[in-house]
Amino acid sequence: MSDSSKAIVEPIYRATESGEVSLLDAAVTDDVIEHPLNPGQMPGRDALKQTFGGFHLLVPDLRLTVEDMIAAGDKVAVRSSMRGTPAGEYLGVAANGRPLAFTAIDIWRIADGRAAEVWHVEDFARVLIDWGVLPLPSRVTPEASPPPAAPAARPASPDDAPSVVRRWYQAVHRGELAAVNGLLDPGYIGHDPVGPGLTITPGREGARHDVAVLHTAFPDLDITLADLFAEADKVVARVVVRGTQLGPLP
Repeated sequence: MSDSSKAIVEPIYRATESGEVSLLDAAVTDDVIEHPLNPGQMPGRDALKQTFGGFHLLVPDLRLTVEDMIAAGDKVAVRSSMRGTPAGEYLGVAANGRPLAFTAIDIWRIADGRAAEVWHVEDFARVLIDWGVLPLPSRVTPEASPPPAAPAARPASPDDAPSVVRRWYQAVHRGELAAVNGLLDPGYIGHDPVGPGLTITPGREGARHDVAVLHTAFPDLDITLADLFAEADKVVARVVVRGTQLGPLP
């Protein structure tokens, strides 16, 4: 079902980039459920079409790239990147001629040949930081260094890959730094910082550092796996993270 599920979802991203919202008629159900809705947005496909069409008008030179599409069972996950220059107010900021760039991750649930539900996260904080609206430094990605030599890892199968990721979130939840270290490849690459405006801490030791920072700031850190599925060597996890800030953040 994975290929057919991807074919259902693919037109949604063409509609987003082009503004051809009629593509959504065959791609999503009339009563599609969206998590979360935008402020003031009504549920359902008609409202989704207005949102997508409006975004194309707001960013007429929008370029959307699907970086990853992973499907298993009735779920399809899409990691996409978007670039363009807003022609009007966006995220509460007046048009300023400056381009935007951000990443989004969506998980679609397929039912009866159409997308019936979606969970989505967009990295809007990056846009506001890049524009200087949030008083945080722009994200800096350290120059990549050659990973340490290591024996070739056995490719994970769709059956065992989710168990590795499940153990990762269990280790992060419990703050088990030794387990965190053991679950990461010596050449591990992280693509996001532990918080907005921070420099990415590279490698396996950087990941250990980030987990320690989280547990210092949020001693009651709780992580719930809401969804977990895999295709080939990629695993998708939808997590709910809760905690109370009782310690310092960088």
